[in-house]
Amino acid sequence: MRRAFADNSNTRLQLLSAAALARCGDPKATAFLRHQLKTGEPENARIAGWVLGRIGSVEDIPALQKRRDHSETALQRVFHQNSLVLLGDPAGLRGLADHLSSSDAATRTYGATYAGETRAIQTQSQLIRLLDDTVLDVRIRTAQSLLVLNTPPPAER
Repeated sequence: MRRAFADNSNTRLQLLSAAALARCGDPKATAFLRHQLKTGEPENARIAGWVLGRIGSVEDIPALQKRRDHSETALQRVFHQNSLVLLGDPAGLRGLADHLSSSDAATRTYGATYAGETRAIQTQSQLIRLLDDTVLDVRIRTAQSLLVLNTPPPAER
């Protein structure tokens, strides 16, 4: 992992190795991810934001909000929005509910996924309606999230 992180010839590999190292507490890897979120090319920033949504902290919320608001594509915006939800941003949670009723299938798919990951119980009625979605991936991820929402939360690590 450290060798891949040190090699800047493949930024995506560098980002994912940084994610693994940051998850284990490596401060340089965490700083790299935060730098990519703030200044990286949009797709690299999307990956960095996705990782920081899982392993970051409330200090990452302003940078994620800025990236969300200046995203070039809907997919980038959705990823940043959902990462905000994972970090407990209240506005992010309101946006998640909007994703579940989006006309865009990818947005609904990721919204359904994050509804379970964030244990957004308030979206349960919307999720139930998505079980009849025309897109198979939306239905599968919705069913998964409903199962997650109906089980006890995992013990804190």
